[in-house]
Amino acid sequence: MITHAGFEFSIDQACAGLNMLSVSLILGLFLITYYQKSLNKRVSFQQTAILLFITVLLNILCNLFRIVLLILFKVMPDNILHELIGIICFIGYLIIPLAYIVRVFFKYFVKEQHIVPQTTTRQVILRYQFIHFALLAAVLFVSFKLKSSDHFEKAVNQVQIQGYKKENLANGIMKFENRQSLIYLKPTVFYAPEHNPMVCWKGSGYDFKSIRKQIFSGREIYTGTLVKGNDIIYTAWWFESKQMKTINQLSWRWKALKDNNQFYLININASSPAVLIKTIKKMLLDS
Repeated sequence: MITHAGFEFSIDQACAGLNMLSVSLILGLFLITYYQKSLNKRVSFQQTAILLFITVLLNILCNLFRIVLLILFKVMPDNILHELIGIICFIGYLIIPLAYIVRVFFKYFVKEQHIVPQTTTRQVILRYQFIHFALLAAVLFVSFKLKSSDHFEKAVNQVQIQGYKKENLANGIMKFENRQSLIYLKPTVFYAPEHNPMVCWKGSGYDFKSIRKQIFSGREIYTGTLVKGNDIIYTAWWFESKQMKTINQLSWRWKALKDNNQFYLININASSPAVLIKTIKKMLLDS
């Protein structure tokens, strides 16, 4: 989220530039193929990787300029200029520079090479058919063996919080509720993506506002506001084990891997900022 001149801008996942990245990589491969055929040259795997890396850098630059322009001119998603600025940035900061870079790269760094068609033999055909069959078998085997990471998470269901009614949910999640606040404890393992409020509550139709890091009782945690129509929820979250409380992804994952510690995602939700602060301090001091 970005705050500028009193306005808050949150970058939606659909507008985060992932579609632009995929299109730019396809464009990069197209340009490589075009110059290979037109100049009768062939790039190596390393050279292709370099060109695609340059494409990714240009894509990041293009997306950055797009975001800055949208914020500076306060262009909302429902405005036609929102899409127009994206197209202009894509052409000006990615397509034109990339086409020039690829052409120069082929001119100075790629040697001319005559591609001689290879004779296709029955042995080669059979080998490729075997590889395709093996890949298909592997994909089918894995698809029938898929398991959610939740099945590998250990839960300690004897956890109790004074003044809260407890309910055990699926996948080891514990729900604690009273009239003013709602607390979730979800076991999480080091190799799995965590189900933080930015994922779970968005799935329930809420939008995040004012996500920030704050310090309570000497601990840094995330806080934010969830909005759905006239419904407002004040939320906070962090990761916790018996030895550690943190929001640092690398720290808790490394600790969980190295010492086999059980970590929980602690998510507090309250009806007002005052209740949220009170509940946060209670949880940090009691745990």
